[in-house]
Amino acid sequence: MDIQAVDRAQPLGFNKCGSRNGGCSHLCLPRPSGFSCACPTGIQLKRDGKTCDPSPETYLLFSSRGSIRRISLDTSDHTDVHIPVPELNNVISLDYDSVDGKVYYTDVFLDVIRYEHP
Repeated sequence: MDIQAVDRAQPLGFNKCGSRNGGCSHLCLPRPSGFSCACPTGIQLKRDGKTCDPSPETYLLFSSRGSIRRISLDTSDHTDVHIPVPELNNVISLDYDSVDGKVYYTDVFLDVIRYEHP
């Protein structure tokens, strides 16, 4: 997916993000002096300034009936992010196994206990 912003009053110039996304793993933002890399909500930019770390080190995991969500505590933006888990209807409880990295949850509508690797 690409996003393009166009201002017909501005002259066309060279877009450093136009080639290989500027070397950024996720988002490349054009700047007057070049570009900068950025990450989606809840993901932190690594020290290399180009790569996003998809797994926060500290986070809050919770359920909201039909979804399991995560809030990264590594960033100042504490927006919750949806964790893709198929077939959720009414999750009322979850637990995290830090050794295996699994999230166990109960769905009372489906009458099941399952686990996922978030």
